[in-house]
Amino acid sequence: MAMPFSNKLDTTNLTVVPVPESMSSMIKSPGGKHRTASDLAKLAPFNVDEYREPFAGSAAVGFRMVRTGRATDIWLNDRDFGIANQWTVVRDDPAGLMRVLHSLIEQFGTASQELFDLAVQMVESDDRAEAAAGFYVRNHLSMFGTNGMSRFAPSIERDGRGLKPVHINYIPQFSAWLQDARITNLDYREVLDAPGTGVMCFLDPPYAKVSKRMYTCGELDLEELARHVRSSGHSCLVTVDDSPENRVAFSDMNPICRTYTSNMGKFHEAAELICANYTTPLYAIHARKIGVEIEQAAPVIQPNNDVVPVVKAKTARNKATNPTNDNAISREEQVRNLFVNDGGKTKTCDWYTPGEILAPFYAANENQPFDLDPCSPCKGDNAPVWARQHFTIDDDGLVQEWHGRVVWLNAPFNDLEPWLEKAADSVWCSQMPNAPTEASANREHPLCETVVSIMPARTHTRFWQKYVRDHARVFFVSGKLKFLRGDGGKGVPVKMPFPEGLAIVIWGNHTPFTDYLNAMPASVLDVYERSAPVIPDHPVRYWDSMKKVA
Repeated sequence: MAMPFSNKLDTTNLTVVPVPESMSSMIKSPGGKHRTASDLAKLAPFNVDEYREPFAGSAAVGFRMVRTGRATDIWLNDRDFGIANQWTVVRDDPAGLMRVLHSLIEQFGTASQELFDLAVQMVESDDRAEAAAGFYVRNHLSMFGTNGMSRFAPSIERDGRGLKPVHINYIPQFSAWLQDARITNLDYREVLDAPGTGVMCFLDPPYAKVSKRMYTCGELDLEELARHVRSSGHSCLVTVDDSPENRVAFSDMNPICRTYTSNMGKFHEAAELICANYTTPLYAIHARKIGVEIEQAAPVIQPNNDVVPVVKAKTARNKATNPTNDNAISREEQVRNLFVNDGGKTKTCDWYTPGEILAPFYAANENQPFDLDPCSPCKGDNAPVWARQHFTIDDDGLVQEWHGRVVWLNAPFNDLEPWLEKAADSVWCSQMPNAPTEASANREHPLCETVVSIMPARTHTRFWQKYVRDHARVFFVSGKLKFLRGDGGKGVPVKMPFPEGLAIVIWGNHTPFTDYLNAMPASVLDVYERSAPVIPDHPVRYWDSMKKVA
């Protein structure tokens, strides 16, 4: 639901106590930008007509933009209703919020388990001021702040910390900063995609490595977020956790790598990327004060046996494709731009799995060819994968029925979801619980016995959660691997390894392959297993029973 707008609040009866320069927000949040808010605001474009935060959280950067005069028209949004309600009450009823907070301190003191437990109940109150007060107390008496997923921190009471009346007295100043703010409780896409001129969006989404434990609204597909940033037409500043996947997804957005000490769980060194789809004359100067600039990566290599165009690096403008989006590019331009500049070699978007990776899987398959390769550049003996049947781009392997004992899948890395869905679907049937698709739940027998795939280890994505986590065995590959550049049907070695971490995913009757991989020395292929806690052995039991019947 969207929070209602309101008229400007009459704050004449409230004493506005100046907020210390070092205080960026009145609440804390996991991954909050309290310490870097000032530096991040300096990275903003010179002229900002409207400032938006689709993941407001503590809104530290937003407050910094307002109090320094960089923005007057602001839009704060958060999918968490508690956060959106907190800022709405601060804007509309600071006196009511302060009254409840001071009353709680008089009755329960500044920190106790009893006060925390009461606050947890108050968050669900129908009274907006009471709910906001409960949120504020819970925020200040727990370890991780806004998420509501952590318990009371006894050290806060023991160290004499907790609720501070002087901090509560800062609320009128924060309210004054929010008087012209629009505050909503929407999906981030609605805020990011909304039209406007001179718009700057600061996006601080849930970090993939902690989102399961730290954020009530679940995980986020950061690749999808990157696509929305590109298509929004707005100036966007984005912070995400540093990972091989994110370095690729945001490689064309002037990324800066910042290291810091994280208190998420245990204190440890962590790193994040600060990325912008724009630049300013002073951007590089301010960026160097925050972290280390990352050299822009080459366009994403598509190590697959199909020719599917994709580009995640800067490309030429094409207003004819989309007049409202200067970054829009045509399909033909995508094909031309997808290449690796390998010593002046011919540009190509055709990449093959090298033989040294395939060899262990041939051996695990009793030195027999695979039954099917649904993503092959060609057919017959010249195909890079030894298989009895090959589907090419003209055959469209997604619409064909997969069959046989073993299917080798090296799917297009820019469009993994439909291929992973088909892989999970093909090995499942009604005799196995937890079917990944409706079709497989109603099918009497599986279409094929095993599907083996090599793919990026994008564990943060929704399709990984849906089709891999509980339906396949997973081995992660140590280090980086080099794929082969397609050249006239032959695979030619290249110097550049694939920039993401890779995983070997096995659906269906995985036993012959998992046994072989677990016994294989690291000198052949260095892998380590990290399957879900509940191993999906339903297909194994199914095929074992079939063998007993036979």
